[in-house]
Formats: sequence, C-alpha cells, structure tokens
Amino acid sequence: MLYQGLFRILDLSFFEQFKAFFDGIDTYLQRSISNLLSENILKEIEILHISADILNVLTNDLIKLGIDPQYLSGKIQELYFESKYKENINTSMDLFKLKIIPIINEIFFEIFIFYIGGIVDTSIILNLKELNLLHLDLIIKLNKLKEDLHESDKFENFQKYIRLKDKVCGKFCENKINIERLEDVDNLEVKLQLNYLIYRIIDFFKLQNNFNFSHIITFIKDNMDNWLIGTPIVSLTNPEIYYCGIFLANELNIDLDQQKIQKFLDNIYNSIIEETYTPLIEETDQVYYFLKACEIVYDHIEPSYVQKLIKEEEEEFYDIDNLKLMETSKLAVILKIYSLLELPEKLEIKNIEKILAVIKERINNNGVKQFPDGSISSEATYYTLFIHYMRNSLKTFENTNFIENIIQKIYRNLSFLKFEEDINFDLISEIFYSCENLKLLNCIETKETLSQLSKYLFPDYITDKIDKLDSLPKNNIKYRYFKIDRITGHTKEIL
Repeated sequence: MLYQGLFRILDLSFFEQFKAFFDGIDTYLQRSISNLLSENILKEIEILHISADILNVLTNDLIKLGIDPQYLSGKIQELYFESKYKENINTSMDLFKLKIIPIINEIFFEIFIFYIGGIVDTSIILNLKELNLLHLDLIIKLNKLKEDLHESDKFENFQKYIRLKDKVCGKFCENKINIERLEDVDNLEVKLQLNYLIYRIIDFFKLQNNFNFSHIITFIKDNMDNWLIGTPIVSLTNPEIYYCGIFLANELNIDLDQQKIQKFLDNIYNSIIEETYTPLIEETDQVYYFLKACEIVYDHIEPSYVQKLIKEEEEEFYDIDNLKLMETSKLAVILKIYSLLELPEKLEIKNIEKILAVIKERINNNGVKQFPDGSISSEATYYTLFIHYMRNSLKTFENTNFIENIIQKIYRNLSFLKFEEDINFDLISEIFYSCENLKLLNCIETKETLSQLSKYLFPDYITDKIDKLDSLPKNNIKYRYFKIDRITGHTKEIL
C-alpha cells in the first residue's frame, strides 16, 4: 500500500511502455510453470500445494534475474499472510492470474522505484534488457526520470519515502523481543491498546512474518471475560479495550465465542442509550468503536441499533462557538458515524455545513490542527481527509502538501520511540495515524491524492501530466490493488 500511488503515477506517465513490459514478463514467467497451470478445479489443500510448487519455480527464475533472495522471500510471504488469499481461487490458473501475477508485477514496480531512487544497482535492468524483456524506450524514460529526480530538490524526499519501510522494519525488528514482551504486561489497557496500534502499523508495512503473536493470541482466546469490558477513558488515541480484542481476534484468526461477544455488544448498546441523552454527541468515541466492533462481528450494523443511537440533538450543540471548542477528530467522526449508519439525511444540511466550516478553518498547507490554536495532528488530518473522501470533496486539498509533514513525523517519532510498558502513546498513535494518512493518499487514487504524492516526490512535469487529466483512466496493469471503502474506511484488495 505504501507504493501503490507511486505505481499509479508511473503507470499514468509511461503507460504504453509499462504495459509492454508487464505483458512480456508475465508471458516469460508463465512459460516456466506451464506444466503446473490448468483450469481443473482444485481442493483447498491442493491449492496450497500447487501454490508452493509454482512459487518455488518462479522464485528461482526471479533470483536468476538478479532480485535479492531475502527481499523476494519477504514479498512472497506477504501472500500467505493475506487471510483471504485463496478467495476466488478454484484452479491453478486462477491462482497464477489473480494472486501471483499481481505480486510479481508489484515486485518489478518496486524495483523500478528503487532504481529511480538510486538504491538498487543496474544489474537487474541489464539482465532484463539482455532477455529483451525491458525495451529501450522504457529504459530511456526511466533513466531520464532518474536523472531529473537526482538533479531536483525532490530527490531527498523520494529517498526518504522509499526507505520508509526499511526504517520502520529496522526499528521494529531491532525491538522484536521488547515488542513481544508487551504482550505479557499486566496493565490490561496497555496490553490491548498498545498491541492493537503496533499490529496496525506492522500490518500496513506487511511485517507480520517477522513477529510471533502467540502470546497475545493465547491471552485473547483464554481471557475473554477480562478484556470484554468497557474502557473507563476512551479516545481515538486510546480505543475501547473490547474493540482492540475483537479486531485482533479477527486479524489473527482466533476462534472466539461469538454468542458471548454479541451479548456483550447488546449490553454496551443498552448502556449507551440508557446513560446518555444524546449518545452520538456525549459519547462520540464510544459509539464509534461500538459500531466498528459491530461491523466485525455482524459484518454490518444491526438496524435495531440505529434508531436510539441517533436522537434529536439540541440545536445549541451546533452553535459555532460550541463547535469551535471541540476536537477536529470528534467533529469528523460525527459525520462519519452518520454515514456509517446510512442516515446522512438525519443531520440537517445547515449543521453539516457548520461542522465542515469549523474543520476547514483548521486545515493548512501541512495538515490539520486538532484545535484552532494547536499544532498539526496526524489523527485530525486522517479523519478530515477521510470525511472529504467520503463526501467526494477532496478538491479542498488540491493546494496542500501533507506528505512532507507525515513523513517527517514518522521519522522523528521513530527516533524517540521506546517499546516499554510506559510507552509514549502519543508517539505510537502519531505513527499509526501517519500510516493511515499514507494509506488514504495511496489507495483513494484520485487526481487530488496522486497530485499530493507527485508534488512531493516527482519532477514537476510528472505532476503537470496528472493535473491535466480530465479523469483517471482505468488501471490495466495487474498489481496488488487496494481500495478504501468510501463509507466504512475498510481496505480491500480488488482482484
């Protein structure tokens, strides 16, 4: 996901040349496994066996082309960590076309990015040229882009961006033992909230194969009564403990008593509506995490929950002076909740406009402030970006440049971060929301978000080409392509 926007920018810039290359490389690799490909329907266990056989052959072929074996192993392991990697796969040909080709094409796109950024040598490029897989016209265009980038003030930006995954991986892997020890801390809130935030970062960078989650898996499975509780102080930085447990159980394939969870959610719902007059206003964060838990457990929001959560708010709440006292994130989440419940008409247009007006005043060139006089907040930036994506109003950000601040925050916070029981939650939360911002900017894929990336990373003529497009053409090159749902915010791979 970190490079998806960059893939799209390169694809839009050199579409014909890249299409010729990827068609050629896919055909070249398919020849070596032709005896393993068929349209015969396979059982699940057969899919596992045939995928191992196909990947073994292709790994050898790719290593011969000069691709680093360790890098290649990590990319292939990402495929197995996808919980639904066998979805829509019935034959070995399905497996090759829907799952293996996209990750191989992603590998080559990354190699081109690393080549442009000067962090891989020319041997792979020369090997591809010798096999007539990489044509001269694409080599010329890549070399010109590389030369222009190196001579521009964007080169340092580009290198920092493409080295980000290695920087995060280095920090997390160096602290592997300390991170895994955090699964055993006694403080329940720290244990669940911290492991939730850390896992989300690990998942964004696809680093799961570097860590052992057995302790937290065992804890979640054997201690439902301990963590299936409400949290005394809830915020978007400190999520509900029960939501963290439900989320991690879903991600780590932990089998839990669903009836017990559903009964607990019923109790949470009753508590919210009985103890608050206007739940959405008084307990915004609690309602938000309750609804997000319901999405996981029920795969949707139970209609019976909706009616009483949305009560008629006092008009005074929407007084501009009152709204100005509230966090940007809370204002944005209120709008997101109405959208989640598919009830935008319940909130009067004039009140929506008041909320958006208050948020707009806190947007500047580098990000979004949590309060009028506060500093830039990654959390506030994320929720503000998302609701404008949700409302199809991203043009609001066409003259901004959030990327620089996002990247700087990740590097700076990583340098201060220590994986201890008394870890600084602000640091880890800022890294988490910075990653969520990068996910939005890469996976929304609109002219506005691609232009944000391009302005920070590429020479101006690349950005100018994007800005001149009336609309983005369909993506015709198969690489792992993730799309963010406009309502829920969930990320899903598009096959």
